[in-house]
Formats: sequence, structure tokens, C-alpha cells
Amino acid sequence: MGNAVWLMLALPTWFFGQAWQGLSRLDAQLLLLVPAIGVIALVVGCLAAAVLRKVGALWFLVPVLACELFVGVAGLMRGKLSGPQAIWIGFLVVQLMVSAYLAFRLKPLKAKIWVGVPLIAFCMSFALEAAFIAAMAFPDTWV
Repeated sequence: MGNAVWLMLALPTWFFGQAWQGLSRLDAQLLLLVPAIGVIALVVGCLAAAVLRKVGALWFLVPVLACELFVGVAGLMRGKLSGPQAIWIGFLVVQLMVSAYLAFRLKPLKAKIWVGVPLIAFCMSFALEAAFIAAMAFPDTWV
């Protein structure tokens, strides 16, 4: 249980820490640029949602909470799975489908472009971080 809680609390800390490193260093690696692009997209999407008064953008918290839940399950099952590739690839596919559906539901087209697309980018970058952590937690093999 402690591993699950620890990983759930560590996910946002690691994500935003890596984003800060990716934004502050000019020679940042690709692994740091993915969260950095996600945070930039989050800022753009939130500002656009505020300007366009799109309360429906709060539904994009569902994929973020799903990431936290996925990492929590990986923490509970730490060291119990040896080849979890199908699990985290399936998780990323479901995340993309849910995020795309949430963006599709936004009205009008301007909201889909300025709110939906950046929030999809954020959700997918956060999901990639969660999948990376879960891929290490399931077999208990850490980089």
C-alpha cells in the first residue's frame, strides 16, 4: 500500500520537475522535453478555457486521475508482472481515445482547437510519464 501512495504522490512531482528541467536547459533530452511540452500545452489550454469560459474543460481532469490510478495500481502490483508492455500500451491507447472524445465534445470549433488540442497534448504527456513509471514499477526494474 505504501508503494502505491508513494508512486501516486511522486508522479506529479516527477512530471513537473522534469518539465522544469526541460524548460530551463537548452540541451535537454527528449525525455525532459515531453513533460515540458505538456506543461506549455496545459498553460495554453487553461488560459484558452478561461478566456472562452469553457467549464467543460474540467472533464480533462478524468484522464489525469486515471493516470494517478494506473500508477497506484502499478505500485500495488510492484514486482508481480514481468512483461507489462501490453498493459501500458493499452493504457496509452485508452487515454488517447478518452482525451480525443473529450475534445470532440467541446463546442464550437474554436474551443476544440484552442482548448481541446492543448489539453490532449498535456494529458498524453502526463500519460506517457505515468506509463513510464508503471512500466518500471510492474516488474520492479528501475532505471
